[in-house]
Amino acid sequence: MKLALQAPWFAGLLVAGALAASAESRIECAGTSVSARAPDRETAMHACEAAAAATRFLSGMGLDVSAPIELRIVAALPDGVGASAIGCFVREQRTAWVLIESECRNPAAVFELPMSKALHRSVVAHEIGHAIAGANFSVARPEPVAQEYIAYVTQLATMPPELRNRVLERYPRSSSEGPGHLNGPVYLMDPSRFAAIAWRHHLGPDGGAAFIRRVLDGRALADVW
Repeated sequence: MKLALQAPWFAGLLVAGALAASAESRIECAGTSVSARAPDRETAMHACEAAAAATRFLSGMGLDVSAPIELRIVAALPDGVGASAIGCFVREQRTAWVLIESECRNPAAVFELPMSKALHRSVVAHEIGHAIAGANFSVARPEPVAQEYIAYVTQLATMPPELRNRVLERYPRSSSEGPGHLNGPVYLMDPSRFAAIAWRHHLGPDGGAAFIRRVLDGRALADVW
């Protein structure tokens, strides 16, 4: 995610301007409001699996998942997205873009793990998390950290347990870890560690659906810089 805030992995926040892309296959993702476009049907189906998982998770957290989302799996992201990014969400067009798996070549792109189908699905889930959350925020300009908290929690929640365990093993809990680490500097310096902290917070007594609702209403993670 790398845009206005120069975050190094996903461009999950804003991309301006008219964007165009073509794809060979377009399908409606069952059980969601997502339509997926990809170079072939197999890739589109793969993306729909992730979109459906993200939709189920966020619906379970109480979010409205009815707003339409266009999901595009492409060989190159739109102009203006950072070179190291592998996905982005275009808020104005409610379109999520993710590189095809073979183009995710940055070795540090996602949790410093080798790209795999499961990891690629998690990237799609992250961007769908941005899209669904974007339609649920009560504040006009939610903080980037607030947006990333929901997207990363969605990404970790939809991973196979063995993959999630590998991620968390790479970013173990420190003795000083706490909600205060859910801030802009931590996110910018180490998005992977931010993701792990966000997930552990989500599972804790102060996390869960109630905290996500506070984030969406602007009552949490609203002033974290």
